[in-house]
Amino acid sequence: MHEIVTSDLFLFLTGICSVLGLGLSIFAVNKVIEIDNSMKINSQNITATNNSKAAGRDVR
Repeated sequence: MHEIVTSDLFLFLTGICSVLGLGLSIFAVNKVIEIDNSMKINSQNITATNNSKAAGRDVR
């Protein structure tokens, strides 16, 4: 086991995987931030109509 862990090829491959993992995590964080910015409630135009009805009540 010691020969595998200290092997140059093993260390190189684990380094490459670490760099790729860092890149993928930064990419995912950027996508989440973009989605969050596109869903800001203040920038949406939400209108409601008033039909004099209350939700969940019997209106006669």
